[in-house]
Amino acid sequence: TVGIEDHTSMVGLEYAFNNTYHPSAMALGDQTALLITTRGSDIRMEGDLNIDNNRDVFDILLLIDEVLGYSDSVNPYQADINEDGIVNIMDMIGLIQQVMSW
Repeated sequence: TVGIEDHTSMVGLEYAFNNTYHPSAMALGDQTALLITTRGSDIRMEGDLNIDNNRDVFDILLLIDEVLGYSDSVNPYQADINEDGIVNIMDMIGLIQQVMSW
């Protein structure tokens, strides 16, 4: 079980139980971490795969490597631009469109 609870042990937030995750949750493994915050969901820019607060050609290159299988270091939830649960060529097209319209 992975989660947090308050000092009374009466109020908590469960992230995973029995290696079962919510569909929108990233599975935990080696070299992964959870950020639990009250800052809201806009703290990370979708498509900003290198976490430099910009969507640019460097993010596109990272996504190309991910889709071609040369890398598995990007957050799949940041890379899934069209939010269909799969990181593929359609996400590359979406990210290119975002970068070109920036």
